[in-house]
Amino acid sequence: VRDVLVRSGATERQIEIAEVCYANDFGASLKRMGLPELKQEKLRWNYGEKYLLLDRPLSRLVERLAAGTDVRLGWEARAIRYEASVEAGANLAPGAAGTCGGAGRG
Repeated sequence: VRDVLVRSGATERQIEIAEVCYANDFGASLKRMGLPELKQEKLRWNYGEKYLLLDRPLSRLVERLAAGTDVRLGWEARAIRYEASVEAGANLAPGAAGTCGGAGRG
């Protein structure tokens, strides 16, 4: 797909945007995608053209994820302790907490 965009005169910026969008949709770079993938998307896409437009800044997402988290900037961790609930990629139960342990210094 990247080659087709280059041959059709797309700018580097346009190619970057396409790279991000298709990487999100297909989990692959434009160099590894072909026309069969684009045809499948065209046949099955039903989300319209505005699916990537946000109704609030991404900083709100970060604030929401960080809510209740003890964040200390400028501290060096002496150790990181993984709780049983977060080992081996296990999901945290709703309301559960994972921790980074050890005394730090600021």
